[in-house]
Amino acid sequence: MTKLSLKGYEFEDVSVKDSFNRREVAFTNNIINALKKIGVNEDNIDVSYESMPLIKKPAFVSWYHDERHHYYSYSGKRFIDNLFVVNKIICLSVLDVLEGRKSYEDFSLDFLEETDIEDKRKEARDYFGIKENFTMADVNKSYKQLAKDLHPDMPGGDGEKFKKLNEAHKILKRELT
Repeated sequence: MTKLSLKGYEFEDVSVKDSFNRREVAFTNNIINALKKIGVNEDNIDVSYESMPLIKKPAFVSWYHDERHHYYSYSGKRFIDNLFVVNKIICLSVLDVLEGRKSYEDFSLDFLEETDIEDKRKEARDYFGIKENFTMADVNKSYKQLAKDLHPDMPGGDGEKFKKLNEAHKILKRELT
């Protein structure tokens, strides 16, 4: 079994083998209950749902607390496996807050998002010419090709377009890690 290293945590990369819809509900409930423990109102929590959890699709959780928008997503595998990862990261992060290893402010900053981030993510995907269900390998392949063309040191390169490329890459990289 392989290990995942995300947001400072290392854990076993689990592939869900059965009871997919039941596990989807369990992961969702774990996320909601963890966030409630640190004062997030359940009505302000949105966990992605997929009626067919075996398809390849990102999973995410989004919540509002203290007038801030927070977000975490994971992609690259089947939806149910991605939701497991989101569940694990949120639960481990909340546990760190509850046990005093991390302040709430640090926790909040780890997941803080701008309110227009979904629009920025869509723009970044369009910029790279990739669909919503993508992997970091898709992003990096497109990035390398565009970077060759846009780098200011290359003939016909453009510094402003290169900055925009790097910002789009950063947005999508954050979405997947």
